[in-house]
Amino acid sequence: MGARGIRQTGKTVPWLGLMLATSVSFLLYSNGFIHALCILFLILLSAAWIFFSTRPADTDEKISLPLEIFNTLLPLSFGGFPSAPKVIRREYLRGQKGRSFLFALLGLVIAVPLFAVVLSLLIRADASFEALWEQLNRTVISEGLLYFWQIILGLPVAFYLYSLLFGSAGHRRTGCVSYESAAQAGGRMRAGPPALIYAVLTPLLAIYLVFFISQGVYLFSAFFGTLPAGNSYAEYARRGFFELCTLCGINLFLILLAYLFTRRTEKAYSLRVYLSLLCLVSLLLTAISLSKMALYIEYYGLTPLRVYTSWFMVLLALVFLFIICKQIFPRLPAATCILVSSAAMLLLLFFSGTDGLIARYNIDRYRAGSLPEVDIPALYALSDGAVPYVAGLVDDRDPAVAEQARNYLLFWEGRLSSDDWRGLNRSTLRAQQAIGEALYP
Repeated sequence: MGARGIRQTGKTVPWLGLMLATSVSFLLYSNGFIHALCILFLILLSAAWIFFSTRPADTDEKISLPLEIFNTLLPLSFGGFPSAPKVIRREYLRGQKGRSFLFALLGLVIAVPLFAVVLSLLIRADASFEALWEQLNRTVISEGLLYFWQIILGLPVAFYLYSLLFGSAGHRRTGCVSYESAAQAGGRMRAGPPALIYAVLTPLLAIYLVFFISQGVYLFSAFFGTLPAGNSYAEYARRGFFELCTLCGINLFLILLAYLFTRRTEKAYSLRVYLSLLCLVSLLLTAISLSKMALYIEYYGLTPLRVYTSWFMVLLALVFLFIICKQIFPRLPAATCILVSSAAMLLLLFFSGTDGLIARYNIDRYRAGSLPEVDIPALYALSDGAVPYVAGLVDDRDPAVAEQARNYLLFWEGRLSSDDWRGLNRSTLRAQQAIGEALYP
């Protein structure tokens, strides 16, 4: 990019800074699920950064960020995938140096079977050489083979990144789907009459109203921390929770269909009212689901699934809220607001240290007496972020809890000692320090 005169500007530096800041989470925590989400988020951020970096500064074309990310990640990158091998062949495999490299590679291929035969004979000939070879095999050779195969698997990634940067900088295969063509396609899709969506949503809103009226006392009990008669906390919290979440997903899908396929004018007040009502119903369902989850957590503590589900329900509530605001204020950039709030929620998840948060919450409540017991076996599902908090239980007044905590630390001691150094982070260092202080004071 620098060789083509592409420089960072005020529009591109924030994207680059957000990428670098998000990457810091890998140095802090060890949660594999959150790392996977972080990688996907970074892929999208990189596409946005590359798009704004390589976009001509003097252009006044309208842009759609989701559309440009699609153009950057898929047609441009995969379309230019063969570029890197061609460049390698042109720059490095032609001429005298290229022929020397190819002959050296051929020599290595021929040497492999010869090396295996000579090695087997030397091992059988001398016991000390056999012991030396076993030592080398356990350390240097096995580690080297691991790196070799990881490099081989990394080549397609390298080719993809090269074609992504090379294609963007050279404006190759950019704009496969333009803003104008996407807008025209969207106009052709919006052919459905508003009466169609009204006919679909009217009975749906009516059944929701009947449902809330008939089940009001049962559904809203969680807001006041009370249970309907004949229900346990676990039964009440679980029953209907995932069904309510599914209903929110169905409502969001219907709203998306209404936006994509319904013909509307500037003053489509009826459609706005219908969509606002459906969003209000969804917000109410989300609030009931979160109150059920809060009641469940109050009596049984935190687990990763409860944390992730609650996080997702809050994000879903923000989406419905922005859709309602869009109906009231048509000029509001709702899509941008949803993207920004989603990014903020993801960053909150990345840097919250969920595993440590779960362990600390459950253990603190156990010590305070508000939880009858702490489920240490369930903490094995967490990353090493939970270790410093479990270490405080090795001197617990309950001998069974203290023994479970000690076994938990011994398990992580063996696991951390064999971890790859490339996965080292603050969470791992804190866990190693806590294990040493608790087991070997």
